[in-house]
Order: sequence, then C-alpha cells, then structure tokens
Amino acid sequence: MSGKQPRVKGNLKPTSSSRAADLLQGDTSAINAFKANPALAFSQLSRTIPANSSNSSSNRTAKQQVPSEGTHGSPSGSGASTPVGGPGFDQIDAHLAAQLKRLGKNDSKTKMRALSEIQEYVEANSWEGNGGLQTMLLAWPPLFKRHIFDSDRRVRAAVAGVHASLVVKCGKRLAAHLKALIGPWVAAFFDLHREAARSARQAFDTVFPESKRSEVYAYCMAELVEYATDCIMNQTPESLSDPRFADAEEMRTKHEHVVGAAFGTLALVVDEVPADKLRERSADFDSLFSDSQHLSKFVGSASPFVRRSVYRLIRTVMLKNPSLAQNSYKSLARSLLSSCFADNDPNAHGDMWDAVLLLTKSYPQAWTELVADGKASSSSRDGRKKSPVDGLFEFLRSRCRLAPTISYPSILALLANLPASVLDRPSFQPEFHKALWLGVTGQPDDSSGTSLVPTAVETDGGFSRSSYRESVALVSAINECFSFLWMRKLKESSDPETCSAVGKEVAKETDRLWHFYLQYPQFAQEMAVPIVKLYKKIEELARKYDPAMLERVWAQASWFALKRISGDSIYPIVYLAAQVAHLDPKAHKDLSDNANKLLVAFCQLAIQSKDVQTVQSLIHVLAQLAPEVVFQDQFAPKLEARLKSAGSVEDSVALVLSRAQHIASSGTVVEAVKAIDAFILETVGSAVADDDRADIFHTVAALLSALPNSRVAKNPRWVGSARLNALSDMLTRYRPVIPDGPEIDIGSNKSGSSAPPLDFMRMSCQALLMYFAGTDIVSDAAVDGVFGWMEQVFTLVYHTQWMHSEEKDGNGKLGKWIDAAQEVLTSWTVLARDLEAGPRFVRYWLRRSGSQASSALGLLFDFAVTSTSKEAATSLDKLHAQAQQAWAATEAQLERLHLGHELSVALSESITGSVDDLGSPKDPVHLARLASSVYTRVCPQDNTKALRLLVASWLLDASKWYAALKTDAAVQSATGSDTSVYLAATTNACGSGLRQAVEDYASAGHAKSFHTLTHWMASSPAVARVGSVQAENSERLKWYDAFGLSRFARRAVFSVEFLQLQAGGGLATLSGVDAQLLGELVLNLTLAYVLLRESLLLAASYGGTPELSSGGEGDDEMEKAQQVLGDMGPSI
Repeated sequence: MSGKQPRVKGNLKPTSSSRAADLLQGDTSAINAFKANPALAFSQLSRTIPANSSNSSSNRTAKQQVPSEGTHGSPSGSGASTPVGGPGFDQIDAHLAAQLKRLGKNDSKTKMRALSEIQEYVEANSWEGNGGLQTMLLAWPPLFKRHIFDSDRRVRAAVAGVHASLVVKCGKRLAAHLKALIGPWVAAFFDLHREAARSARQAFDTVFPESKRSEVYAYCMAELVEYATDCIMNQTPESLSDPRFADAEEMRTKHEHVVGAAFGTLALVVDEVPADKLRERSADFDSLFSDSQHLSKFVGSASPFVRRSVYRLIRTVMLKNPSLAQNSYKSLARSLLSSCFADNDPNAHGDMWDAVLLLTKSYPQAWTELVADGKASSSSRDGRKKSPVDGLFEFLRSRCRLAPTISYPSILALLANLPASVLDRPSFQPEFHKALWLGVTGQPDDSSGTSLVPTAVETDGGFSRSSYRESVALVSAINECFSFLWMRKLKESSDPETCSAVGKEVAKETDRLWHFYLQYPQFAQEMAVPIVKLYKKIEELARKYDPAMLERVWAQASWFALKRISGDSIYPIVYLAAQVAHLDPKAHKDLSDNANKLLVAFCQLAIQSKDVQTVQSLIHVLAQLAPEVVFQDQFAPKLEARLKSAGSVEDSVALVLSRAQHIASSGTVVEAVKAIDAFILETVGSAVADDDRADIFHTVAALLSALPNSRVAKNPRWVGSARLNALSDMLTRYRPVIPDGPEIDIGSNKSGSSAPPLDFMRMSCQALLMYFAGTDIVSDAAVDGVFGWMEQVFTLVYHTQWMHSEEKDGNGKLGKWIDAAQEVLTSWTVLARDLEAGPRFVRYWLRRSGSQASSALGLLFDFAVTSTSKEAATSLDKLHAQAQQAWAATEAQLERLHLGHELSVALSESITGSVDDLGSPKDPVHLARLASSVYTRVCPQDNTKALRLLVASWLLDASKWYAALKTDAAVQSATGSDTSVYLAATTNACGSGLRQAVEDYASAGHAKSFHTLTHWMASSPAVARVGSVQAENSERLKWYDAFGLSRFARRAVFSVEFLQLQAGGGLATLSGVDAQLLGELVLNLTLAYVLLRESLLLAASYGGTPELSSGGEGDDEMEKAQQVLGDMGPSI
C-alpha cells in the first residue's frame, strides 16, 4: 500500500505547502523555529484556521487572524504566536520533539499516547543536562494553553497530569514562565472533570505554599484578568475550535466550558487579591459589567455551569469588593435580573439568590432605576417590556421554577432590601400576594380561600417528602413576608382607615392559610410552627396599632375550626390551637387566652356531639395535646362517661393513660399509678355478672398493651413505682377454675366463676411481659399463681390428648380449654422471644420448684417433639405446631444464657416423675422416647459427666428402684410393707431358678447371676401368678396405671425401651459405670418383667389387656425384654 492516500472527493483545501504558507502569513518567528528544529516547529504550527478563512480572505490582517504575541491567555485553537526559537531548541530530544508534534493531531487516541510518552519523559528526566526539561519548559506554555481545554476530558486530565509533574520538577525555575502559564492553569481549577481540576489545583498547592498563594494571585493579577476577560468578551466557539474537525455542538460545549472557567477565574481573583490592588484592573471589570447585552447572554446561557459561574462572580464581587461595579451596577443589574428569574435549574437557584440578594443590598437603587426608566430587562410575548418586578412575580407564579424550598426562604430577604419606591407601588402588594398563592395552588386568587387545592406531589405511600418541605417553606415564607409588609404599612401610617384595611387583609390571608394547612394533616406539627409565629406577629401588630385586630382574626379562626373539625382535620386543628395555648402567658396572654377558649369549646363539642366517631377522635386528641383542659373537674367525668357510652375500649384506655401522664407531669408518678389502679378497680367493680368478666379482661389487656409505649411508662421514676394492686388482685381472684378432670363439666365452677380462660390468658400475658421486663407491676405471688394456672392448663389438655377420646374434638366440652392452651403457648412464645423479658422468663421457669412446674416444662417439651396421637383432633395438631415455636424460642434463649445443663436436669426430673407416677397418662414407652429426645436434642450442649449423671438418674438410681419395688410389695404382700416377704413369695412362685439367681447375686455378684437368670428365662415358658392377696376392682387404680403396669414394671419398661433406642451409641455413656450398679439393673429388670407378666394377667382377669403405646402386648414385651437382655449379656 502506498504511503499517500487518495484525495477525498470534494476536498477543496489547498496542498500542504500552500496551506503552510497561508498559515504562516509572514510569521518569521515560526520560520526561524522551523530552521532550528523542524519537528518542534511543526508542532507549533498546527493552528486552526478561522471559520471564514480562505484564499479570498487574504485582505484580512494578521492581527485579525492570529492574536498578538503580547496576549497571554488566548485559549483559541490557533493559540498565541509565541516565539519558539531560542537557546537550546536545536538540542531538544528527538523523541520528545516527535511526541510534541503528535499533540497537534486531532485524534484523541493519538494525543493520549503522546501525553503518556511525555509524562514518562518528564518523570525520567531532570532539569539539568542536555535535552532535559529546560527545553521542554520553553515549548510547554503554548501547548498547555491549547490542550488544557480540549474537548475530550481524558486529554484534559492527561494534560493537567503532565503539567503537574513538570511544574513540580521545575520548582522555582518556573518563575520565568509563570505569567505565560497562570491563566489557563488557574482556569483549569474549574474544569467540570474532577480529575483534571484536582490535578491542576494540587499542582498549584504543591508548588506554592499556602502563605504565598495570595501573593502569586496578586503578582499575576493582570495576566489572570486579561486572560479571563479575553475568554469572555472576545472568544467564540469558532475561535476556540477548528470548524474543520469539530461539529457545532462540540464547539459550543467547549466555548461554554472555557467561559465558565473564565468567570470562575475572575471570582477567584476577586476573592484572593486585596481590594486596593484589584482596583488597578477596575477598568476591565467596568468593561465586562457595562456590556449588559453580552453579559445577559451568559446569565441566560443554556449551560448551568456558565450561569452558576456568573452568579458566583457577582456574589464574590458584592461580598469582597462591590466598588468594582460602582460605575456599571445598573448594567450589571439589568443583565442579572433580566434572565435569572427564568432559570429552571434548581441546582443553580442557591447561587442565583446569593447574587440577587447581595446585588440588591449593595445597590438597591438599581431596582428603582430599572423600574423607573422603563428600560427592558426582557420582553414578554405580547411585545411589552417587563421590569425586574414582573420577572419576580412570574417566578413566584411558576412555583419558583419548581424549586420552592430553595427560593421561598430568600423572598423575605429580597423584600427587606428592595427600595421603598418599589414596595410602595400600589400594585406591588396585591400582585405579590396573588403571585405567591398562585404558585402554591395553581389557581387564580380566591378571596374566600375555599378553592385552595395544593399542588403537592403524591407517591404510592402518601405525600412525598419534597411536598412536605415545600409546604413548610411556603408557610414560613407567607408568615415572614406578609407580616413584614403589614408591619411596614402600619409603620408608615397607623390611622384607622389603614388599620382597618390591614386587619381585613390579615383576616383574609390567615383564612387562606388555615385552608392550606388542613390540606396537609400529616405535616401538622411542622407547618404549625410558622403559623404560630404568624399569630405572634399579629398579636404584636394588635398591641401597637389596633387592639381589636387580634380579636377579629381569632374569632374568624375559631369559627372556621369549629366548622371544619371532623375526620382528618381533628388532629391538625387541635394541635395548632394547643400550640398557641401553650405560649408563654406572660408574653402572649391575649393569644393564649383565646386559644384556651377554643379548646374549651372543643371539649363542649365532644360532650354534646352525636357523631360517635368524631367524639372518640376528638377526646383522644384533646387528651393527648391539651390534658390541662380535658382533665379539669368540669370535663373529665363527662368525657369518660361519653367514651364508655360509645363503647370504645381503646379510647378509654388512651384517656386514662393521658390523664396519668398529666398527673405525672404536674405531680408525682405515684399519683399517676394510683389513677391507673383506680381505673382497673372501677372496671372490675362495673361487672354485674360473671359473663361481664370477658369485657373486664379485654379492657385491662388493652390498658396493659398500651401502657409500655405511653409517656408515663417512659418516666424514669415509673419502674420503682408501678405496682398495680388492683391488677394483682385480679390475677389472683379471677383466674378461671380448671376442672378436676375431663369428666367434669367445665360449665360449672366450684367458685362460681365462669371467666373465659382465653381472655384471662391474654390479659395475663401483657402483665407478665411488663413484669419480666423489669417493671414491678404485679406481686410475685400473683405471678406464681398465673404460672400455676398455666401449668394446670397444660396438664388438662395433655390428658385430653391421651385419654377420653370422646372429648378430644375442639367443639366438645374441653374445646375452650384447648384454645386456652394455645393462648398459653402463644404467650409463652412471646415472652421467650422478648429481648428484655425473655431471659428473666426462662430463668423463672428453671427456678420454679415443685412437681407441677417441672411437669409443665416436660409437657411443653412433649408437645414440641411428639406429634399428636391418631385419635387426636385437628386442634391438638395446632397445639403441636404452636408448642414447637414456644420450645424453639425457649431453647434459643437458654442457649444464649448458657443454661443447657439446668434445662436437661429440669426435663430429667419431669420425665422421672412421670415414670414413677401411676396416674400419669403417659405410658413408659412414650416416656422413654421423650428421654431419648432429651438425650439427643438437649444434652449435647452438656459435658460427658453430666450425661452420665442424667442417664444414671433414669436407670441406675437404686433408691428409686427399691421404692418402686416396695410399693409393689405393699400391694401384693399380705404384710403390706415387708419387701423381703414379697420378694421371697415371688421367688418361691417362680421356681428355684429365680431363687438361685437371687442367691448368686447376693453371694457371687452380677456376672453369675446374669447367666443364671438368662438360663432360667429361656427354660421357663410360663411363670405362676404372683401374690396371695387378690386385688379388688375398686382398688385397681391405686396399684396399677392405665396400662395395667405396676410402678416397678413402669420403670422396667421405660429402662428397656430407652436402652433399645440408645443401642446405636447412646449406651456408651454407661461405660465406666460401676459393675455392681449394672448388675442391679439387670436383676431389677428381670424381677420387673416377672411382675409385668403377672400385672397383665391380673388386668386381663378384669376385662381385657390394655396395650402400650408401642402397640405390643405383654408377651411381646417379655420377648423384647429377653432379646434386649440377651444382647446386653456379652457387653456386661
């Protein structure tokens, strides 16, 4: 492929030689540079051609085409014609020269590669030596000026990086070139690309210490001002870019970038350079500010960056050195006010208002002159000229260009600085009021105020947060601006006619404000603050100028409030009235008295109104916001009676708690507690019949539920003073009596109380939550009583699961007790999960003594790990699911408290007690499965030693085996208590084999005894019935359980079943146990199974052999025992 590319069709540009001649146009310095170093010279000659440049335009002068050499800051594409010839240029590094030449390319990628190479060169070289940084510094200023404003932000950042590295290495040697670099360098501080701006500023801060920076700005002030004003006044999009390679949008963007940075540079100079020094360049600022047509173009620029830069320059000038505009303030004001109120960018409004307010404060006469001379700031669509005031009103009508939260707070400051000639115009105040309200409501002025419809923005969840801020900002602006204008008018003239006119205007505007306020009930607390301030201003006006003004205004407000108070309007109306009533009575007596009268009227309305919903809401809000009025002797009883007649429990409770808080605020917490206690006592006393107890429990439960979140309960003195004696009495006296057994009709009650257990449990749960959270709300005895009642409910329902299938359905006699048990489990879950009450609650269970307490804990565990029996009803399935949740919460809490050992001991005691209890509905096989669950679910949290102790308590406790055997002896033996006689009778009846086994055990130990027993059991297919005394049927339940098992036999069945379940590895815990104990276990099991068979035979003689829960009969159990004992033999 040849090196030359074909000429593009339509390209009418001259050849490179003719173009070079055209570009040079007699610039001999460039020709000399070419002779010195062609590569470097070409990099300097790559300048842009003016947009209209052609061969036919040769009549233009070189000055028109190229800026003069004395211009320090032109950032144009052509750049300044800086001489590049000089010492050292003929010795520049060839590689560097090639990279500098590549910067003249228009491709961004080529520039980035070149800048990367230049960066490496700067970092690799030092100031000294041939081809070092000295020659590069000579060539760098014009390149930096040109490329620091490149259209590609990556190129700008790279240029700033190269510049930073170069100036840091040059250090003090930079002084000779500082003025040539300072303009674009400082302008780069304001680059919109953060990386480029940061690199430029960091380089400046590194080279110049903080103490010297102001001196640098002052030293280079002329160059900085000249550079910035040239960019603003002289440069155009075409002069800053090459039209051959950039489109119109790119050129416009670059021009806006350069102009915005130039305004920022001027603002920095004004801020840093002393005022006296800056006056040397006042002519430049006059030239800039006086050209209103040119400056207005930038104030109304489409670029927010340019507009904000102009606003910031004006703000800085007015703050630091307003004298710079003393000769041109009128033109400056015209430029600013003609376009600023049309700015639609909310992000620029803060800077815009700073500029407007500071200019107005420094030169308020500018408004007068612009309005008086009738000169246009801008033109309306109909061709009429508009003054700045017209622009302001249009701005307000547009809702401050949809950024009211920024603009509304600035309106008062503008009014305070406007000259009297503007404010005194007859049309100013009416137009101002109309424009402000029109921006809020989106509707024309309506004197009645009833058509106000706020233009708030709503979201799916209600009014947006921006709507809230806008509404509060508007009310604050109305308060400030209107009161300012009213005060000003009355100061000028306080004659009756003026006072009357102002009073009517005040009444009109406050009425409109009330309508607007009620549109936002959810913002009542925030919006009420500025409205209260407005009434305080009105009170001040009334005191100084017209005493009747406040009475008229408040009478109208009261009439409006009483007319509109209903539904969602209740809270905001009462809240505003209460806020006014709570003002300092010494400073605002008239206003506070009027507000209190209105609150009294609200109380009377609540007593007399027939609308129940309005009455309930009104009393609740009044009690919350104005308790000092509600709880007066003349109102409190009537309001309480009104709520009771309406049947609203929640509102009655809220009224009681509000009263308690009021008492606590004005008296003591003890008195507040007494008030709550009196309410409970009165509620209990209102019950006429037992059927009313449900309503009592429901009311007290609602009170206890609301109490923890009430203000009185958050009083620091509440915890030590919160004992409610009436509540303790309720928990003790009105507990529903649990029937003695499923056979008893629960409709009858021994104490005459048929209180529903479900409502009682819900009330008790709320009391227990507060008790275990640390509040001494009830007595310890009452808490113990409630827990005892819960344990009894557990036992009753559990018995229902195992016995009396005819009553297992949820609709039977025990249906409501099953519901009560479910409520007990729900309350248990809530208490165990509570962060505050949970730890104390589970510790309380473990501390409780007595078989009933441990039995309840065991029953909960049983409910959780055991599914209901086949005959159980669906309601019991629900109990099982609820019990699982309660147990999971309990386990989690115990695990956090490291109480696993205590839990396993408590469950062990519960299971052991059930094993030895002939009246327990649980068969021993089921208990063995529970023990296995404890072993696998709870015990792994413990250590091995504790595990062995736990198993030993079930299987190896000789005293328990002996006690069981003694009980059986008392049943079977004629002597009634002599165990040895019973044992002798048993062995005689069973033959010599068993007698020999016993003798072997007594003399030779367990090993020989075990073999003798196994041989005897294998050779004896049947065993004679034991016992010389036949038990009567009426006495049977005293000697045997529901399954026909004696106490000794229950322990045997339990032990064998547990050992069988743990045969897979659990028996390892028995390793190391004393051999004598194991031998006793074997002998006890053998003797027990002899009695087991006899028990089953005896039970059969009374009509059938009951089955164990495992489903096997006595013979099957015997065979199982023989198999288990046979398996155990070799290991023992």
